[in-house]
Amino acid sequence: MTANYWESSQFQRFMLTRSELADAERLHSMRLTRHETVFLKIYFAGVIQKLGKRLRIRQEIIATALVYFKRFYLNNTFYDIDPYLMAATSAYLACKVEENPHHIKYICNETKAALADVSPAIKFPYDVADIAECESYLLEEMKFYLVVYHPYQVLIDINEQAKLPKPSLQAAW
Repeated sequence: MTANYWESSQFQRFMLTRSELADAERLHSMRLTRHETVFLKIYFAGVIQKLGKRLRIRQEIIATALVYFKRFYLNNTFYDIDPYLMAATSAYLACKVEENPHHIKYICNETKAALADVSPAIKFPYDVADIAECESYLLEEMKFYLVVYHPYQVLIDINEQAKLPKPSLQAAW
């Protein structure tokens, strides 16, 4: 990665100004408090993490799914599309992008099982057609820009030099 990348139009398209971030916050604050929005983002990060464990996918894929989920909800509220559906769709798309594809039916079934683990009261009423349709909304919202740069390689390089204790490395990972 060169220094010119950070100045490129592709990168700039996802760099938001402070006013754009404030506009996104105002969009969410119309129905939810800031605290509730933060709580929902943390909660659904945990849902995606649990789904990733059930799918037995690498941490990088889970991180990609989280980025896709957050990119979608930057310009949309949690009332626009069910976040449970978006979590499953983000995981499905991340698996495809990171070249570890899973069948959409498998994603659907594992999402139902993961949500049942979270709480028996949570039902996932969606099927494969809903995930496929939601995928097109997600792609459109992200303007088909699927590249995500994760810090994992940098973390590996730092660990080789600094020899971090295992608990510190796991926490950072």
